[in-house]
Amino acid sequence: MSQLSEYLKRIVVVSLNVSGMLGFLKDLANKGVLDSLKLYDLLKKAGFHSHPYGIIDMLLRYGILRRRRVHEFEVVNKEKVLEIINSLEEFFSDKVVVPDGYQGLHGRTFFFIRSGMKIFRLRKLAVDSIVERLAEYLIVPRDSLKELVLAVNVEKNSISRETYVRLYWIDPEALSSPGDIIKGVFPKEKSCRAKVGELLNYTFDVDEGDLIEVDLNEIPSAFINEVKVLADKVFHIKGEAGHHDEICSTLAEIGRVKGYEVSLEHKIIGELRLDVAYIKDGAIAAAFEVVLMGNLKEALFKLSLVNARVKFLVVERNKISKAKEILPKDVRLIEAETVAEAKRSIAALVALLDEIGKALNEQSTEVH
Repeated sequence: MSQLSEYLKRIVVVSLNVSGMLGFLKDLANKGVLDSLKLYDLLKKAGFHSHPYGIIDMLLRYGILRRRRVHEFEVVNKEKVLEIINSLEEFFSDKVVVPDGYQGLHGRTFFFIRSGMKIFRLRKLAVDSIVERLAEYLIVPRDSLKELVLAVNVEKNSISRETYVRLYWIDPEALSSPGDIIKGVFPKEKSCRAKVGELLNYTFDVDEGDLIEVDLNEIPSAFINEVKVLADKVFHIKGEAGHHDEICSTLAEIGRVKGYEVSLEHKIIGELRLDVAYIKDGAIAAAFEVVLMGNLKEALFKLSLVNARVKFLVVERNKISKAKEILPKDVRLIEAETVAEAKRSIAALVALLDEIGKALNEQSTEVH
């Protein structure tokens, strides 16, 4: 697939309105040249009332639009755009886009699906996916959505810092309504609360990366038993497995030894946080994302947002091969076991210090 095709596909998918965006892009290409007011009118006609500026910025950034005048735009290659849009219309004609982990008005919502007496993550049915911010936009064949969907809503209160967990059964048709997913609350005619006792009758066919990470210290008492019972089925309880915090702490100590200011849970943008950052002269020298039970694509997306001299993805040894398949050229791998061993062994600590130091020195040499 060409780069232009990839850009247009991304725009369509993250719009959460596939038919509206495809229609808008086709109208745009057919017209070729529009002033600002006509462009905004075209977007509103397609159903995009709340964020037209963001869509226009994206089209300019990807080189699909360019300015002819200050307030006049033209499609760069309208024949090619039309050809791709026609192809995308056919591709999406029998598919649904589901934003898994989308940060909506009431927290993030993750999706599982039932098949007989098994429950698994909906992403296993996806023919493709696109990661944008913290969401993984799943492209799922419509005819594979035949049984009930389990929606897991996780909402973190920004004031109390408590995390609320809600479980819903929803009809598969509800996934065609992105507005419900954005709200994180599904209408009663399409959903009902999923009770833990009922869910325990099912077998959960999940991998480590399918589990939703929660911190038990942030869960109100009313939800704690629910979360504990569904541990290793729906939830990964932070701190009880994987030693994520311990690994981050060890990386932080190494950074301090090497003379860097260290920031844990370093803010990137909005709610996005980087696990560990080494800072020198106000700039990020090294960025670390530790993935033990989480989503590799999500971690790599966060690293892509960081302007750092060197970037590291820390994963367990048995996930190295999987990580290499999607690893960008500017990200280096470190085995989580190597970091854990460095806390217990001087020799391992020295080796890890050398590995990180060598990477920083190489990048510094390239810059100069």
